[in-house]
Amino acid sequence: MCIAIYDLCSFVRLKVDSPSSDYCVWRGVTCDNVTFNVVALNLSSLNLDGEISTSIGDLKGLLSIDLKGNLLSGQIPDEIGDCVGLKSLDLSFNELNGDIPFSISKLKQLETLILKNNQLIGPIPSTLSQIPNLKILDLGQNKISGEIPRLLYWNEVLQYLDLSYNNLTGEIPFNIGFLQIATLSLQGNRLSGEIPSVIGLM
Repeated sequence: MCIAIYDLCSFVRLKVDSPSSDYCVWRGVTCDNVTFNVVALNLSSLNLDGEISTSIGDLKGLLSIDLKGNLLSGQIPDEIGDCVGLKSLDLSFNELNGDIPFSISKLKQLETLILKNNQLIGPIPSTLSQIPNLKILDLGQNKISGEIPRLLYWNEVLQYLDLSYNNLTGEIPFNIGFLQIATLSLQGNRLSGEIPSVIGLM
């Protein structure tokens, strides 16, 4: 099932079969002024329902996807990892479920990943550490379980980390203190052990 309002399946066919600037005037669609390629989708707070279409992976030129504040359900499709130019992905405040797809780690240009306030389950993929430019990671208010992966802290540019109100267990990793982040939110979990003293190095 495709996203309501603009059927992404038809959207992709239009772009491939009949290149034009017509779709560039659609609400929430931003195009490059020269190539007319779609570079951003901002369909936030439009009461969209249904699932995110797997066809979204065909929009490889996208720099930004903002679908926050809707009624989207189902899983985040693996094909999201095919949008290799993405710098910002915001799917927060929906009803998405299932695991966080490992394919997100293919988005090497990604700077902002916000999946806050959904029904996501499973562990935090350790492969998120493979996104070299990730500055904002917000996974708060889901049902994510398991431990905080130590590999997550190999990222040297991360500035904002929110893992609050999930079902995370285990200890706070010692090397979290080596991050140079401005905001760290871990409340509302089931973490145990001591608070690492190196946290004061932030």
